[in-house]
Amino acid sequence: MFSASKIPFHLLKKPYRLLILVFSASKKLYCLLIWVNRGLILVFSASILQKLA
Repeated sequence: MFSASKIPFHLLKKPYRLLILVFSASKKLYCLLIWVNRGLILVFSASILQKLA
């Protein structure tokens, strides 16, 4: 009975860790995307200003 209740806990624990890893990775990727987006906007606005000047 003890081993039977222990197995589902381990099965639940692994996907939970995987979910945390995926979540943290996606959070980092999201931050990276924001930084890339900001950089592109800065470059784009700078090129527009150069064309106007």
